Amino acid sequence: MSIRNVIEQLSDACVTFWLGQDGALRVDSAAPEEIKALARENKQALVDLCRAQDFANAAGLRLVSMPQGGRGVAHPPGVDLDQVRWALGVLHLSHLPLFLNEDDCRWISYDEWRRRQPLWRDDERRQPAVPVAPNRRRRGRR
Repeated sequence: MSIRNVIEQLSDACVTFWLGQDGALRVDSAAPEEIKALARENKQALVDLCRAQDFANAAGLRLVSMPQGGRGVAHPPGVDLDQVRWALGVLHLSHLPLFLNEDDCRWISYDEWRRRQPLWRDDERRQPAVPVAPNRRRRGRR
């Protein structure tokens, strides 16, 4: 059975899985016994999937839109490329082009980006961007 089918069955049953602090696979305790057995049968694939996702998040890998269309995987400088290739293989993303993002050299989250945006000054907030004409009623139309 493919890992996609296993994950679909786990998600259909609303069962979560994760790696514990010791690196062991943990499955929701309220899961039905047949789902737990399915997770045990595919334990190594699920562990690899969790580790690949953790590595991708920690290394700063990002799926980005390319100017020519399509998607690619960008990585910051200094990342172990063998680990990147392994993680992309486990996540079934190895078909995407891999390129170095050295424009910014660091990643920030959306929340951090929002915090860095300039706030409006009080006088800018009071003035409308487009002049508003006074509200005049036209005769003959209602």
